[in-house]
Amino acid sequence: MKQENLEDFNISNDDPDEEIIKIFNVHFLVLLPNMLKIVAVLMINVLLIYFFGFGPFMRIIAIFGFLFIAYYTFYTYHLWHHDLYILTNKRIICINQHSLLHRSVSEATLDRILSTQYDLRGILQNYLNYGDVNLKIAGFRDGLTLRSVPDPYQVQLDFITAQRQKLKNDLAANQVPVSKKNHQEKIVLR
Repeated sequence: MKQENLEDFNISNDDPDEEIIKIFNVHFLVLLPNMLKIVAVLMINVLLIYFFGFGPFMRIIAIFGFLFIAYYTFYTYHLWHHDLYILTNKRIICINQHSLLHRSVSEATLDRILSTQYDLRGILQNYLNYGDVNLKIAGFRDGLTLRSVPDPYQVQLDFITAQRQKLKNDLAANQVPVSKKNHQEKIVLR
């Protein structure tokens, strides 16, 4: 399997030590409402042809119906496939694909993440184990939300593990000794 790097996602990477830890995609079940719309339009097309025959006018309607189905299927898949959350050893990158030509990218370094929380709402999300992971980030008014990710508890653990590893690496790079004695000292106010 090919090792992916940030350039594959058109994201600049100035740090050669930055590595992708995990890529999170939106859960496939969020496609269900759009797929139901596609099936409904397909059924309407088939029923129209069945009841009204395949005359010249119905051919035009059928062609436009099938073209719409093909476009909407591609559009829905494109939005789903390009909604990504990339966790590296230095930062989190959220890529939200709003439409074919509208993409927003947000990023925050791991040391600015103040807290993580995950939400599972409703029977479907609890049963199929997908939900939102909310990140409270210093400097972000609303934080970042990773919406509809599979196994949000594991995603939360991945963030905590990445933060701890980054802190450990930063401490080792700065040669800052951390001992039990430093943590056990008490500050006495006089």
